[in-house]
Amino acid sequence: MKRKLSIPALWVSMTFWGALCIIILMAASELVGFAVAIPKLIPEDRTYYMVLYSDAVENLGVKYFYRAALALLFFWIFFSCRARAATVSRLSVSEGSITLWHAAVIAGWFLALFAAQLGVIYVSYGWFHKTVDPSAVSGQSLMIAFYESPTLHWLIPLADWPLLLADAALYMSLILSMAVDSHLLRHGGRVPMVSGILAAVLEVFFGSINEKYLWLIIAGALILAAIQVIRLVKSCKEEAIS
Repeated sequence: MKRKLSIPALWVSMTFWGALCIIILMAASELVGFAVAIPKLIPEDRTYYMVLYSDAVENLGVKYFYRAALALLFFWIFFSCRARAATVSRLSVSEGSITLWHAAVIAGWFLALFAAQLGVIYVSYGWFHKTVDPSAVSGQSLMIAFYESPTLHWLIPLADWPLLLADAALYMSLILSMAVDSHLLRHGGRVPMVSGILAAVLEVFFGSINEKYLWLIIAGALILAAIQVIRLVKSCKEEAIS
């Protein structure tokens, strides 16, 4: 057990400070932006609808901060792990376990980024709410904002199940692709394209995806995830034979 736990500890140690700095930088930048933007949206009579909070999210360009953090996190995790490939290869653990633990750590960092973004939304909404006439908002104001703002609706689709599935499928495929491509690189493979393509898809479509393409994206992401699993199994079998 101790030997197996050393695998995620190694992956985390490779990425910790860089990933943490990226997440903190995104959160700090957005909070400063909200602190500047929110007062400008407050009318003189301080009476308005909750849609103004959605306006703050869209006008500030939260989705661009999040896109930038996603891109930086992708490159940092991928290339920092690649730089220490020799260290990973010396572990006396199966390559399948190493790759699955790598995927788990990648998922953990993406979840940390997501949690930081939600934390920023919660704090900034608190600032906004303090400036609001109590008669202008209700207990469901923040939930309404998640429907009004395309960016917030992408982050938490609520009852929009197709978008929720598209989110989950894209992230699952990206995480698997990053882990499998990293595995193949450690064993002499060419520079991978799959994880890069998926990262680009997330960058392009985040917060602006056309609903009529959702099921196509879900199917494509799941197919790519299955292909990556097949690539990993095939590679592990070839290594076992050799």
